[in-house]
Amino acid sequence: RMEVVPPAGPLPAPTRSPAEVRHDLGVGDAPLVVTAARMSGQKDLPTLLAAAGIVLDARPEVRFVVLGGGPAEAEVRAAHTRLGLGRAVQLLGHRPSAADEVAAADVVALSSIWEGSPLAVAEALLLRRPVAVTAVGAVPEVVEDGVTGRLVPPRSPEALAGAILDLLADPAAARRMADAGHAVARFAPDALVAAVERSYREVMR
Repeated sequence: RMEVVPPAGPLPAPTRSPAEVRHDLGVGDAPLVVTAARMSGQKDLPTLLAAAGIVLDARPEVRFVVLGGGPAEAEVRAAHTRLGLGRAVQLLGHRPSAADEVAAADVVALSSIWEGSPLAVAEALLLRRPVAVTAVGAVPEVVEDGVTGRLVPPRSPEALAGAILDLLADPAAARRMADAGHAVARFAPDALVAAVERSYREVMR
């Protein structure tokens, strides 16, 4: 039997209030969608940008922030220009910690085509933010569609945009998903440390 335990770490700790973050980003009270992801083929950020374009066609007031750098940065920036997303979608590059921006988000989105157990989803859940993420890797083990977040197939800008729009349209339902305790509990450091200890004890026996 094999048990995979996600890496345990400290709880995400924002250093600024959501109001301060929104002011610094220049988004004010606009609906805010945040993505924290390395710019690589795995994260498929062009799909995220295409989804942003669809969302903006329906709700031009929405603002997107993408955090992260990486080897696909030129491709991502070219897609941003090609789609004409302008200031509505900010590509902010690498951040040592994305907790401030994630905590200020109305929706946290991820467009990966494959994952193990993505830390970006774990941090969003621990910060109690609504998520719209692709159903890849271990993500469906912690995000139950319509219960603890929204799951969509990979490489589908339309599905991702629809999930984001649904969460923005019903803030009360989005809040219930974000507050679902069993999703948050899986990534609590104490629970992860206990799982590692249990695995070691089983091996020692």
